[in-house]
Amino acid sequence: MLKKLSIALVLAGALFLIMGLAFILRGAQP
Repeated sequence: MLKKLSIALVLAGALFLIMGLAFILRGAQP
């Protein structure tokens, strides 16, 4: 169960990072 939780946490972190990068790129290039 702990392994499943850590995997979900890593996936959520990756998704958050991708969204943040996309937001920065979109803001830099209007």
